[in-house]
Amino acid sequence: AKEGHFAIGDWNDTVHRGIPQNTYAYLPLTVRIIDGRVFVWDDISDEKPLNRGDELLSINGRSIRQVIEILYSSTPVDGNIYSYLERTVEIGFPRLYYFHVEQPTTFEVAYRAAGAEGEVTALKALTRQQQVENYKARNKTKSRNPDPPFSFDIDGKRALWTLTTFS
Repeated sequence: AKEGHFAIGDWNDTVHRGIPQNTYAYLPLTVRIIDGRVFVWDDISDEKPLNRGDELLSINGRSIRQVIEILYSSTPVDGNIYSYLERTVEIGFPRLYYFHVEQPTTFEVAYRAAGAEGEVTALKALTRQQQVENYKARNKTKSRNPDPPFSFDIDGKRALWTLTTFS
């Protein structure tokens, strides 16, 4: 239909509920898609062999181009807005792979690190909860800015709102 304001199923139907219930184990990566190429954004696997910016070349023997084509063809979008299609697949890549490509217990991932030849690694499929735990464990020591992003003061009929950062 090329009309992206609908979805087939939701997290409560029998097909999808395994994600929030942590019974489905799937690809523990988040990605960014740029011009049909897929790059690692975050590796939340137990092993963590991949780094941000590594380019995915294939998964379990399928070229990344084949994977992307499968996911693009099974994703509802708004008309012919290609960037919307890319972002939609990018956001749901691990789950879409699980539902539309395959459901293995391990992934053989061929990738290319910046400035290197292609390499291959294996990643174990993980449930959502396992991925969240890995993410939290790796990011708990990152410093947070203790200062609030703004200050607010009221003096009579005047209010002063000061932004300390605009990011």
